[in-house]
Amino acid sequence: MILTSVTKHVNEQNWFAVFVDFIIVVVGVFVGLQVSNWNQTQQDRVTESQYIERIQQDLLATEKDMLGRRNYFGQVKKSALATLKALDSPADKLGQKFLFDSFEASQALRRPMGRDTYNELLSDGSLKTVSKLIVRQKLAQYYRGISASGNVFLNVPVYRDALRSIMPFEIQNFIYNNCGEIFSQDKIGIPILTFPEKCEINLSKQTIENAVTKLLAAGLGNDLNRLLSDIELKLQLIEVVSSRTQELYQFLEASK
Repeated sequence: MILTSVTKHVNEQNWFAVFVDFIIVVVGVFVGLQVSNWNQTQQDRVTESQYIERIQQDLLATEKDMLGRRNYFGQVKKSALATLKALDSPADKLGQKFLFDSFEASQALRRPMGRDTYNELLSDGSLKTVSKLIVRQKLAQYYRGISASGNVFLNVPVYRDALRSIMPFEIQNFIYNNCGEIFSQDKIGIPILTFPEKCEINLSKQTIENAVTKLLAAGLGNDLNRLLSDIELKLQLIEVVSSRTQELYQFLEASK
């Protein structure tokens, strides 16, 4: 329609009307672009809000994960300390508890830390919808720390291989099948791993005595010391991650 009007005014050499038509076109394009930009900005704010909410849910899941790791490694530490103390005892004073403690001290929670929403933000370019620079910087710093922490949590001390190479398979198999890790999960699927406080190893006295003798002769003290050092680092790291997670959650809440 505007093209017809311009053509008519040109043919009539009505240059003022042509100028007005030109202004109408320019203003129309400008207004259209502004409306489009406004709509995109509004959509970006909605997308940003959704992503921030999802990241906060991830942070709550990380808090639950840290609680589970704290309990798990606390149990492993308790078993490791009991085993280390028992290494100084004569063989005839040790039995089922020593075997169970030494095995449980070798447990490892090799589970990566969650960062699903942030990975999605990076992979599809949606991080640009997070409008505040300080929020993007906070997220980047937090998840860099998560990556470093995850590497520590995935570390498995040599004690695990040393113990499981020496302990007779019959003993290990019994513990696996009768006193192994207890698996459960919360309503959103976060795994929760624990293991029993004690285990009645219903095998022959001779089998148990032979296993005790093998373990005492293996000289596992140094490996146990290294294991305890590793567990202590993980327990300290859990507190750091928990603190940073809570701080980031509150920061995102305040930035809304």
